[in-house]
Parts: sequence; structure tokens; C-alpha cells
Amino acid sequence: MQMLLRLMAPASAGAGSAQLQPLTLVLMVCFLIGVIISITLITQAQRKIPVQYARRIVGRKVYGGQNTYIPLKVDTSGVIAIIFAQSIILFPATLASFIPHQGFQSLASIFLRGHVWYYLVYGLLIVFFCYFYTAIVFNPTDVAENMKKHGGFIPGVRPGTQTSEYLDFIM
Repeated sequence: MQMLLRLMAPASAGAGSAQLQPLTLVLMVCFLIGVIISITLITQAQRKIPVQYARRIVGRKVYGGQNTYIPLKVDTSGVIAIIFAQSIILFPATLASFIPHQGFQSLASIFLRGHVWYYLVYGLLIVFFCYFYTAIVFNPTDVAENMKKHGGFIPGVRPGTQTSEYLDFIM
């Protein structure tokens, strides 16, 4: 989006030196729409793990015996991973503003926006924090124990430890 605005600014100001080509504009708008759609799909996506509950008979009443699923989000972290990654990657630049040493200044300049290392490290940090946040928030052992306590099981997976390992593998 920022690149699109930069390309449109000289054309709208009447500078004439850097004209925005119509094909470039169409391609950038299509790319922008594609990115928005893909982010929305990944954010809303979920894996549905099938769960069956055993039927229980208590007195004259029949309980359970239903099929349902556990909706596990593909990206449970949402925006938190991006916020953490941004704060970590800006930390060297913040330190460089307080430490006047030239070697540290040049090292911190590598992690400024627009540099290749910035985008590479930023992407890796986002992926890392997505997995890290999911590992902290989602507890497969608790889910497996609750399912076992209420008579639920995943077809093909034994209740208890194997269910916990299966859910941990899925996430």
C-alpha cells in the first residue's frame, strides 16, 4: 500500500518525471486485493477435529452420543505475533539511539525498514511468535483430559495421552 501511494504521489502532483503506468497500477491493486483476501482467509481458517461422545444411560435418560468437532484456528496468535516481532526488530535501533558507538550504529542500521535483512528477520520473527504464542495458549493435555472426562474421543485416536500427542502434532 505504501508503495502504491509513493507511485501515485508524483503523478498526482503533476511532476511529470515519474509517471505511473496504468498496467502497474492495475497489477498493484490486484496484488493488494490478493494479499487482503489471503490474510483474511488465513486469519479465519480453522481445522475441524472430529470428536465423538459416547452415549451414557443414567436411569431412564440417555445422554450424549453425538458427533461434533473441535475448531482449532490455524493462526491463534492473530496480531500479537506481529506486534512482538515489530518490537523486537526495533530494539537494536532504539539502543543505537542511546549508544553513540559507530559499530553498533551500523549493526542497528541493518534492521531498519527497507533493508533486506529487516524483512527476512521480521518474517522469521512473525513465524516464530505465531508458533510460540500457540504453544503457550493452547494446552493439548487439558483438552484431552476434558474430552476423556466427558466421554469424548477422536476417531482412530485413544483417549488420554495419545489424544494429547495428536492435538499437539496438529497444532
